[in-house]
Amino acid sequence: MTDPIEGPVRTAGKGAGGSAAEGTGKKKDDWGYNLMTGLRLIVLFLVFIAAVQLYFTIQGVIGMWVSDQYIPLINAIYYLVVIIGGVWLLRGTFMRR
Repeated sequence: MTDPIEGPVRTAGKGAGGSAAEGTGKKKDDWGYNLMTGLRLIVLFLVFIAAVQLYFTIQGVIGMWVSDQYIPLINAIYYLVVIIGGVWLLRGTFMRR
């Protein structure tokens, strides 16, 4: 970086500088951080399995409770709700890019 008045800005110490993460005192390889990341991944996997099971259970309920002639219509509405809900949940990911 350069300062318009003083010229090039020098870093403290002999090195060429460092990252902002170095000054926080936390290491990325801390075992507590890794443990929490692992637990989050396990919970995410279990939520995914539950969501898939719910999806197929709702299909079974539609087949049991809805008359045969209306099943395609109800399935189409259900699929549309799932798609809209998925896009709504991921809207932050789409907007950031």
